[in-house]
Amino acid sequence: MTPWQADLLNLLSAQHSEDDIFAAVQQATRNLGFDYAAYGIRLPTSFTNPKIVTRNDYPEDWWARYCEANYLHRDPVVKHGRSTQTPVLWGRALFADAPDLWRDAQDFGIRHGWSQSSFNAHGAAGMLSLV
Repeated sequence: MTPWQADLLNLLSAQHSEDDIFAAVQQATRNLGFDYAAYGIRLPTSFTNPKIVTRNDYPEDWWARYCEANYLHRDPVVKHGRSTQTPVLWGRALFADAPDLWRDAQDFGIRHGWSQSSFNAHGAAGMLSLV
């Protein structure tokens, strides 16, 4: 484990609330040279209607557009993350099947990103994105 990973794990383990944890993630995101952080988790509360919880610090106008356009259901980053824990870099090729989403993201200054999913034994799936 590299020193920054150990430092981040120590910082996160010392937090006591969701707000504190996300603030620590935001700081680590900035330290790594990214502007925004997002975390989403899909909880298997129901097979037909799982609960999805998101937390991000994207520009408010971008997040409103993303939700309004219902991009979550066709976002290639999310699609990738549902099937593998392999990290993915954002770019034009990844968004080939969703060029309007990519164009909209770029209009809001979002041009690069990195995402990685995690899964647990109970069916929950989470994804961290650094943008």
